Amino acid sequence: MLLTPYIYGLFNTRPLHTVAEALPTIVLPQLIEKILHTLVFMGFFPIGALIAGAIAQRFGIPVGAAFGGAIALAFSLFLLWRVPSIRRLT
Repeated sequence: MLLTPYIYGLFNTRPLHTVAEALPTIVLPQLIEKILHTLVFMGFFPIGALIAGAIAQRFGIPVGAAFGGAIALAFSLFLLWRVPSIRRLT
C-alpha cells in the first residue's frame, strides 16, 4: 500500500523529464523557460494529491474539495498582489 504513491510518482514524473529533454529541439528559445516552470509545478501534483486525499479521508470529500479551492484562490490572489505584471497580460 505504501508503495503505490511511489509508483504513481515514478510514472507521473518520467514523462515530464522526457518532455524537458526534448524541449530545446521543438520550442522557440523565448518559450522554453515558461514551459519548464509549468513542468516543475506539475511535478508537485503527487504531493498535493496526497495532502488532498488525507484531508478528504479525514473530513470528507466536499471539505477536501473546498480546501483545495481555497488554497488555489489564495495563491491566485497572492500572485495578483505580488506580481502586478500578471494584470497586464494579454
